Amino acid sequence: MMVFHCPECGGHYRDEDGCRQKFEAMLALEFSDPAFGRVHFLTVTAYMLQHPTRLSRRGWLAMRDLLSRHLRDGHGVEDIKVGIRRAGVSAAKGWKIKADGTTFHEAIGLDWPLTAADVDPSDSVRYGAGVQAWAEAALARSEALPVS
Repeated sequence: MMVFHCPECGGHYRDEDGCRQKFEAMLALEFSDPAFGRVHFLTVTAYMLQHPTRLSRRGWLAMRDLLSRHLRDGHGVEDIKVGIRRAGVSAAKGWKIKADGTTFHEAIGLDWPLTAADVDPSDSVRYGAGVQAWAEAALARSEALPVS
């Protein structure tokens, strides 16, 4: 069996569209069952942090800050939603973080301890714990990046 790696987060899948397909399946599960949907904010922010080509530098930093406010500072998701609207997250791409012209994506590399591929959707308890662990790992790794 051939294994594909997501070019952004390094997740392991059986097909080359695996990461995007897994994310879309997670969203469908979260929107169809409230027991799974309780971690929706964590799913979206963890995915966005690990897939930086979908955000501008400002948007990525805003996502990281919002996730930190939730996980580290205990802000509720409803308060966070207001912050998302205020942040003006942009979909602009290609920004640089280093003087040598290295893109953000290149600087991150594939060194994520957990990805969407690691989340078990077999029941809502495992799923919630998996998404929580994934989001915490993504935040910790993102905080260690040389981005200001």
